[in-house]
Amino acid sequence: NLYIEDINNIAISSESVSKIYKESQIKALEDVSFDINIGELIVLIGPNGAGKSTMINCISGGIKPTEGVFKILGENRVHSLGVCYQTNVLIPQLSVEEHFELFGAFRGISKETLRTSIEYLSTNMQLTHILKNRAGDLSGGQKRKLCIGLSLLGNPEIVLMDEPTAGVDVQACQ
Repeated sequence: NLYIEDINNIAISSESVSKIYKESQIKALEDVSFDINIGELIVLIGPNGAGKSTMINCISGGIKPTEGVFKILGENRVHSLGVCYQTNVLIPQLSVEEHFELFGAFRGISKETLRTSIEYLSTNMQLTHILKNRAGDLSGGQKRKLCIGLSLLGNPEIVLMDEPTAGVDVQACQ
Protein backbone atom coordinates (compact mmCIF):
# COMPACT_ATOMS: atom_id res chain seq x y z
CA ASN A 1 0.00 0.00 0.00
CA LEU A 2 2.88 2.38 0.74
CA TYR A 3 4.26 1.67 -2.76
CA ILE A 4 0.95 2.67 -4.40
CA GLU A 5 0.92 5.94 -2.44
CA ASP A 6 4.50 6.64 -3.59
CA ILE A 7 3.56 6.06 -7.25
CA ASN A 8 0.62 8.45 -6.92
CA ASN A 9 2.97 11.13 -5.59
CA ILE A 10 5.31 11.07 -8.62
CA ALA A 11 4.99 13.96 -11.06
CA ILE A 12 7.71 12.94 -13.53
CA SER A 13 9.62 9.68 -13.74
CA SER A 14 12.48 8.75 -16.01
CA GLU A 15 13.36 5.12 -16.64
CA SER A 16 16.78 4.44 -18.21
CA VAL A 17 16.55 7.31 -20.69
CA SER A 18 19.32 7.83 -23.23
CA LYS A 19 19.48 10.20 -26.18
CA ILE A 20 22.04 9.94 -28.96
CA TYR A 21 21.83 12.46 -31.78
CA LYS A 22 22.28 10.29 -34.89
CA GLU A 23 23.80 12.90 -37.20
CA SER A 24 26.63 13.81 -34.80
CA GLN A 25 26.67 10.65 -32.62
CA ILE A 26 26.66 12.93 -29.58
CA LYS A 27 25.42 11.13 -26.48
CA ALA A 28 23.40 13.86 -24.73
CA LEU A 29 21.78 11.60 -22.10
CA GLU A 30 22.96 8.22 -20.88
CA ASP A 31 20.82 5.85 -18.78
CA VAL A 32 19.08 8.61 -16.80
CA SER A 33 16.57 7.47 -14.17
CA PHE A 34 14.84 9.60 -11.53
CA ASP A 35 11.52 10.43 -9.90
CA ILE A 36 10.30 13.94 -9.18
CA ASN A 37 7.53 14.11 -6.61
CA ILE A 38 4.46 16.31 -6.87
CA GLY A 39 5.19 19.66 -5.25
CA GLU A 40 8.96 19.48 -5.76
CA LEU A 41 10.87 22.26 -7.48
CA ILE A 42 13.90 20.96 -9.37
CA VAL A 43 16.62 23.09 -10.91
CA LEU A 44 19.03 21.52 -13.42
CA ILE A 45 22.45 23.12 -13.47
CA GLY A 46 25.50 22.19 -15.44
CA PRO A 47 27.85 23.37 -18.16
CA ASN A 48 26.79 24.02 -21.75
CA GLY A 49 26.30 20.74 -23.56
CA ALA A 50 25.54 18.75 -20.40
CA GLY A 51 22.11 17.68 -21.71
CA LYS A 52 19.80 19.97 -19.72
CA SER A 53 17.81 21.19 -22.74
CA THR A 54 17.76 17.69 -24.22
CA MET A 55 16.27 16.43 -20.96
CA ILE A 56 13.53 19.07 -21.00
CA ASN A 57 12.81 18.46 -24.69
CA CYS A 58 12.51 14.71 -24.08
CA ILE A 59 10.26 15.13 -21.04
CA SER A 60 7.96 17.49 -22.97
CA GLY A 61 7.76 15.20 -25.99
CA GLY A 62 9.55 17.70 -28.24
CA ILE A 63 12.11 15.02 -29.11
CA LYS A 64 12.07 11.27 -28.54
CA PRO A 65 14.68 9.56 -26.40
CA THR A 66 16.79 6.92 -28.13
CA GLU A 67 16.03 4.54 -25.25
CA GLY A 68 13.91 4.57 -22.11
CA VAL A 69 10.71 6.34 -21.21
CA PHE A 70 9.42 9.37 -19.33
CA LYS A 71 6.11 9.27 -17.50
CA ILE A 72 4.11 12.31 -16.53
CA LEU A 73 1.80 11.68 -13.55
CA GLY A 74 2.16 7.93 -14.15
CA GLU A 75 1.28 7.99 -17.85
CA ASN A 76 2.93 8.54 -21.24
CA ARG A 77 1.33 11.96 -21.71
CA VAL A 78 2.35 15.56 -22.12
CA HIS A 79 -0.99 17.38 -21.94
CA SER A 80 -0.44 18.20 -18.25
CA LEU A 81 2.65 20.27 -19.04
CA GLY A 82 3.36 23.93 -19.48
CA VAL A 83 6.66 24.34 -21.31
CA CYS A 84 8.91 27.33 -21.89
CA TYR A 85 11.61 26.07 -24.26
CA GLN A 86 15.10 27.57 -24.50
CA THR A 87 14.21 29.16 -27.82
CA ASN A 88 11.02 31.19 -28.15
CA VAL A 89 8.23 29.26 -29.84
CA LEU A 90 6.10 32.04 -31.30
CA ILE A 91 4.28 32.84 -34.53
CA PRO A 92 5.57 36.26 -35.66
CA GLN A 93 2.31 37.27 -37.38
CA LEU A 94 0.12 36.70 -34.29
CA SER A 95 -0.37 39.31 -31.60
CA VAL A 96 0.43 38.70 -27.95
CA GLU A 97 -3.30 38.34 -27.24
CA GLU A 98 -3.78 35.95 -30.18
CA HIS A 99 -0.99 33.75 -28.79
CA PHE A 100 -2.82 33.51 -25.46
CA GLU A 101 -6.07 32.73 -27.30
CA LEU A 102 -4.41 30.05 -29.46
CA PHE A 103 -2.69 28.34 -26.52
CA GLY A 104 -5.91 28.64 -24.51
CA ALA A 105 -7.75 26.82 -27.29
CA PHE A 106 -5.06 24.09 -27.32
CA ARG A 107 -5.56 23.63 -23.58
CA GLY A 108 -9.37 23.76 -23.72
CA ILE A 109 -9.66 26.80 -21.47
CA SER A 110 -13.12 28.39 -21.30
CA LYS A 111 -13.49 31.93 -22.69
CA GLU A 112 -14.21 33.35 -19.22
CA THR A 113 -11.18 31.71 -17.66
CA LEU A 114 -9.05 32.71 -20.65
CA ARG A 115 -10.00 36.41 -20.28
CA THR A 116 -9.12 36.34 -16.58
CA SER A 117 -5.89 34.45 -17.26
CA ILE A 118 -4.80 36.85 -20.02
CA GLU A 119 -5.43 39.79 -17.72
CA TYR A 120 -3.51 38.19 -14.84
CA LEU A 121 -0.56 36.90 -16.88
CA SER A 122 -0.19 40.00 -19.06
CA THR A 123 -0.18 42.19 -15.94
CA ASN A 124 2.37 40.04 -14.12
CA MET A 125 4.55 39.60 -17.21
CA GLN A 126 4.31 43.35 -18.03
CA LEU A 127 2.66 42.67 -21.40
CA THR A 128 -0.66 44.53 -20.97
CA HIS A 129 0.41 47.54 -23.04
CA ILE A 130 1.45 45.35 -25.99
CA LEU A 131 -1.39 42.79 -26.16
CA LYS A 132 -2.28 43.95 -29.71
CA ASN A 133 1.35 43.96 -30.94
CA ARG A 134 2.57 41.22 -33.26
CA ALA A 135 5.05 38.80 -31.68
CA GLY A 136 7.49 39.43 -34.53
CA ASP A 137 7.69 43.10 -33.49
CA LEU A 138 8.48 42.47 -29.82
CA SER A 139 11.86 42.89 -28.17
CA GLY A 140 13.76 39.78 -27.11
CA GLY A 141 12.76 40.26 -23.47
CA GLN A 142 9.09 40.76 -24.36
CA LYS A 143 9.11 37.57 -26.46
CA ARG A 144 10.62 35.68 -23.55
CA LYS A 145 8.01 37.01 -21.12
CA LEU A 146 5.27 35.97 -23.55
CA CYS A 147 6.69 32.43 -23.68
CA ILE A 148 6.79 32.30 -19.87
CA GLY A 149 3.18 33.51 -19.72
CA LEU A 150 2.09 30.92 -22.29
CA SER A 151 3.75 28.13 -20.27
CA LEU A 152 1.71 29.16 -17.21
CA LEU A 153 -1.59 29.58 -19.08
CA GLY A 154 -4.29 27.29 -17.76
CA ASN A 155 -2.39 26.59 -14.54
CA PRO A 156 -0.79 23.34 -15.80
CA GLU A 157 0.00 20.63 -13.28
CA ILE A 158 3.69 20.64 -14.25
CA VAL A 159 5.76 23.48 -15.73
CA LEU A 160 9.12 22.97 -17.44
CA MET A 161 11.26 26.02 -18.13
CA ASP A 162 14.57 26.11 -19.97
CA GLU A 163 16.48 29.31 -19.18
CA PRO A 164 13.23 31.25 -18.79
CA THR A 165 14.82 34.51 -17.70
CA ALA A 166 17.52 34.73 -20.40
CA GLY A 167 17.23 38.20 -21.92
CA VAL A 168 14.61 39.37 -19.42
CA ASP A 169 15.20 42.49 -17.31
CA VAL A 170 15.80 42.16 -13.55
CA GLN A 171 12.36 43.53 -12.55
CA ALA A 172 10.55 41.04 -14.79
CA CYS A 173 12.74 38.15 -13.55
CA GLN A 174 11.47 38.73 -10.03
